[in-house]
Amino acid sequence: MNSRIRKTLIFILAVTAYFKVDAENADCNLFCVTDIQMDSANQNTLLVSIFNGDTNFISYPYIDFIIDDNGDTIGNDDQWANFYGHATNNNQTYSIATILDVLPANFTCTVYLKYSDLSSSGWGNSTCILPFPCTTPRAQNLYLDSTKIAIYSDPPKSKVMNVSAKIIAVPYTYPTIQQGIDAANVGDTVLVSPGTYFENIDFKGKNVVVGSLFLTTNDTAYIYNTIIDANDSGTVVTFMNGEDATALIAGFTIRNGLGASWLSGSGGGIRCIDASPTIYYNLIDSNTVSFADGGGIYCENSSAIIKRNKIVYNGGGYVLIGTGIACKGGSPTISHNLITGSWGDSPNGIDLVNSSADIINNTIVYNGTGILIRDTSIVNISNTIIWGRNSPWSINANSILMLDTTNSISVKYSNVRSGWNGTGNIDASPLFTDSANFDYSIQSGSPCIDAGDPDSPSDSDGSRADIGAFSFNKTGVGIDNNPYENLYGKISVYPNPASYNINIAVNNIQNQNTVLTIRNILGAVIYKDHLENSDILITKSYSVTNFKNGIYFIEIRYPENSFIGKFVVQK
Repeated sequence: MNSRIRKTLIFILAVTAYFKVDAENADCNLFCVTDIQMDSANQNTLLVSIFNGDTNFISYPYIDFIIDDNGDTIGNDDQWANFYGHATNNNQTYSIATILDVLPANFTCTVYLKYSDLSSSGWGNSTCILPFPCTTPRAQNLYLDSTKIAIYSDPPKSKVMNVSAKIIAVPYTYPTIQQGIDAANVGDTVLVSPGTYFENIDFKGKNVVVGSLFLTTNDTAYIYNTIIDANDSGTVVTFMNGEDATALIAGFTIRNGLGASWLSGSGGGIRCIDASPTIYYNLIDSNTVSFADGGGIYCENSSAIIKRNKIVYNGGGYVLIGTGIACKGGSPTISHNLITGSWGDSPNGIDLVNSSADIINNTIVYNGTGILIRDTSIVNISNTIIWGRNSPWSINANSILMLDTTNSISVKYSNVRSGWNGTGNIDASPLFTDSANFDYSIQSGSPCIDAGDPDSPSDSDGSRADIGAFSFNKTGVGIDNNPYENLYGKISVYPNPASYNINIAVNNIQNQNTVLTIRNILGAVIYKDHLENSDILITKSYSVTNFKNGIYFIEIRYPENSFIGKFVVQK
């Protein structure tokens, strides 16, 4: 047999519920299985997809499918594959029935392929091992791009990647988010399907990802219909045991939290004490504290990353206590958030106490005081709108208020109502698109367009940064203003999580001015590369040995468009 078709691919997956593997996420330079699905119409049947990467069949190949369950053959079917005339880059799916009436829950199988090009002698072998526990309902579609890890062998040799991260699907594997967290280990993802979950969750010191299907689809509708509701009983989300930036809460509506105790009740929506998680793309809405700090978010001794959230209509507190975000100690990064509608005795947008904070590209509007600074805080504000003081509760109606002279503050390239000294600052109506209907994007002619710090990262259209959370020419408002177009299928990443090297495959790049950029969770550029002009798949390999553990974003930008992928470094 020609050695070109005697290759082995092993694919390892650990997912719950019905799943799909995109062909381009495998190493498609060989003949291999790339996708196995449970057939939702026939629950004893598997749908097996085969990709012909580089094998040039000169006749129709004959495929022998063997389904193995812990050493027992439960399926064996012979079929012709229509690869003749489609020598390469062709994916086809075949229906393979098993001898079982219904494939059981927690089912693990192995799919073996034997194939023959009848114009040559002998058989070639392509082995695909896919353990996958399945639970009903099987029609739940989870496109889990973050779980694929490939191990290559040609000829067979020892080269094994550590596969430790797993997906825990709620409510299919566990009925509650907290049970999913309790079952998770470091690096795991608790992936939550739409619904309202009446519970209080605590990460309990675990550096895990908890997210809605927004994480896997970039569809912001999942933010609004995946709800964690504390039902006015305690803080909704708690980090209190040393969690770091790889502990991520993303893609939820977080509502109806109640922090009610002076000693322990700070933080109605989210509480971070001695922990520094990442809080990303959430709607934090209608949370309350009584005689405590931070109706929306409370951070103490924390360097939390608070990015691209809508923090709206959170209230309570008492005199001089913040109700949007309150930070005491630590060095939080607060960027690209909308903070509005705070209410209570002192409805501040952000309250900083003895903190070192970076406040970048936020829109802080229609609170009492926009930002309250006190007790030896060091604050850097840039590209931020602080506007509109219409709260009937506030006793300190200021855009920025410092209570003492021990603070250090830098404000630049920001739009501050009533003005503030600093480079690039303005005091002019932002020209919101429709503030009466809570649309705080900026419209054409806004003085905030192209008025941000010229040294800041450019907007997604390549122009100078705007002031505010939402750059001009984006549709929708708030967290609907995704800075990237959702073009999934253009980019794939493997292995993911990665320890040593990451392979990035990009489809159909047809512009010589295409740039690939890798950024960390803070948006800092880690690596930049120029991709060649091509109309086929491009695969690049990059070393991540010097990357810290955490989440990284890949941006592919060319003049007509831009899109993203993401991966995790775990060592």
